[in-house]
Amino acid sequence: MASRSEVMLPPARSEARWREEVMLALTHQEAKTKEKERAN
Repeated sequence: MASRSEVMLPPARSEARWREEVMLALTHQEAKTKEKERAN
């Protein structure tokens, strides 16, 4: 996973926006995982 995100690294000017999107994606993924755990 880490190596893939290194390849996808954006230009510095869009880094803040890119990081924000990554954080949103991680939060969304965590929420889905917690829902699955709750269902089981």
